[in-house]
Amino acid sequence: MNPYSKYLENRNALEILSETPLYLQAFAEKVEDEKLKKVWADGKWTGNEIILHLIHVETIFGNRIRYALTEEDYTVQPFEQDNWLKRESSSIGTENISLLISLRNFNLKLFQTLTNEEKSRTLNHPELGELKVGELLEVLAGHDLNHRQQLEIIKGNKK
Repeated sequence: MNPYSKYLENRNALEILSETPLYLQAFAEKVEDEKLKKVWADGKWTGNEIILHLIHVETIFGNRIRYALTEEDYTVQPFEQDNWLKRESSSIGTENISLLISLRNFNLKLFQTLTNEEKSRTLNHPELGELKVGELLEVLAGHDLNHRQQLEIIKGNKK
């Protein structure tokens, strides 16, 4: 089950994951650090928090996929995203975007080499049930698109 499937619109997950670093680079060139301190909607995260959250998710999903490829019956450890955000500073601004781009490019080197057999390997998620590696890539891609929409609102200062 992919909670972000509505964002995919039948697009290829690897295509979306590959274009995100280009999107982030263009975004970083057009947004001022000051705008990243703004929320995208009342009661929601700031741009800085979204970027930090994307870094967390990139790290976690990269590790989950690596474990699923190398361990039998791997069960993921869920995490509470808001607790992770509270623990770290989110005030660095566009510096964090460079880190996120580097992490994604690192993970893409693995993701782009996956065979159909590897994409079919399974992992267990306590909330989402059994998932295949390929489905995890789709979750990550939909997650990207969800947060890219929020960053566009922040960049355009639309509220």
